Amino acid sequence: MSSANLVLPRRSLLAWLSVTPLLPLACSPRPAAAPLAHLHGQDWVHGAYGYYARSYLDIQSSAERRTHDAYRVLAQRGIASLDALQSREVPFFIRVDPASDRFAIERSVPDRLTFTADMSEADRQAATADWKLAREHIHTDYDQIRVLNWALTSLLQQLRRIRGTIDHTREEQFRLTRQLTDLSAGALPFELPYQVTPRDYEHVLYLLLERLDDDSTRLAIMESSIAAVGLTARATDANSGSLAANLDKVLFAVVEDATRSEPRPADYPGDKSKDDELAARGRQIYQRIVASPEYDSWLREDKNRQLQQLGSFLALVDALTGVPASSVYRELVDLWTGNGDYLVYLRAAASFLPGGSSIARTVGDAVDKTDKLRKTASTVRDLVRNGSPPPTVAGLLNTGSRFARSRLERQLVFFENADEARAVRSQLAGTDLLRTPMPDVPR
Repeated sequence: MSSANLVLPRRSLLAWLSVTPLLPLACSPRPAAAPLAHLHGQDWVHGAYGYYARSYLDIQSSAERRTHDAYRVLAQRGIASLDALQSREVPFFIRVDPASDRFAIERSVPDRLTFTADMSEADRQAATADWKLAREHIHTDYDQIRVLNWALTSLLQQLRRIRGTIDHTREEQFRLTRQLTDLSAGALPFELPYQVTPRDYEHVLYLLLERLDDDSTRLAIMESSIAAVGLTARATDANSGSLAANLDKVLFAVVEDATRSEPRPADYPGDKSKDDELAARGRQIYQRIVASPEYDSWLREDKNRQLQQLGSFLALVDALTGVPASSVYRELVDLWTGNGDYLVYLRAAASFLPGGSSIARTVGDAVDKTDKLRKTASTVRDLVRNGSPPPTVAGLLNTGSRFARSRLERQLVFFENADEARAVRSQLAGTDLLRTPMPDVPR
């Protein structure tokens, strides 16, 4: 029987992988029934691996699809919307509303034009022009803000979902590690099916241990990409006024990483040499986990609480609710909620981005360019104020409005010059982010 034709309640298999403690067969007159009991031999081995692997693959695929929906909205409408909002000369802030756990762009367009006694005639003319501009576009801007709020909130939701999954993959690895340790002592959770040996069962557990490690790495790349996109979008607000087109470069890096990081199929490794290679990696991961203080702490804590029969993974798949308490998640959200210098947040983002990835190179390069800007900030400000273009060493700055020019020393710099910005936009135009229609945004 082919594993592709399996029909098994998901809870049955996940219960098998999560159930604890494991009991030696000799101590149980009526051993528990094995999952996939209608299979035997290699059909059972392949079926067990495939069904478990598909559960995490489904989570990855769903998160990637929803995340790229938000990326498409930002690429096709969001960048132009942020640029337009900056041109209105009305300060705006991109923040997470703690009450609703959603993003909200905050700005205030006064109903009435107000002058103060200390205003010069030039100040009054500028204030009048700004007020008329903001009022003229208020309905268009409202729609743009609605779309931006949806895209950024979608990214926040996926960030939480992915971090929760990463945390749970770690705990699942601990559970499998404990099963392998018990198995080496002769303990089995059930009577193995016909023609399935303890060695076969052990082999499946090593493969799954490696699979979880690979899944976790892939999810971490998705997580860091979301964090970088959200921070770059946020850097356009009144705390920085950075160029909205910076998002082009970050989004293109995300696409490059996604292209090189396709999820692995959930099928059992068919090639014998590949099978052995993955199992060997699983053994290395097992040894690393067994020797880790984190696993030792988990074992001690686990002995002091009553575990639910189906384990944490089933709860994750059934309902991803609540905000994870993970310190990593809190650090990522801090990048989106803090009111400090965005360069500090950009450095923090660079510190946890996966080495060798396009997004890591892009963010690291932006940190370097922004550092150069800070060293020449006063010169740049004076040149722009006098109508001269900023020096090349500073990279491409946002100077298209007073809103942006007043924040030159706080901007983040991603491009060397306008030619690079145009080239990246052209490259992005060749990707699915611009070629595929964006999803409908709820009103």
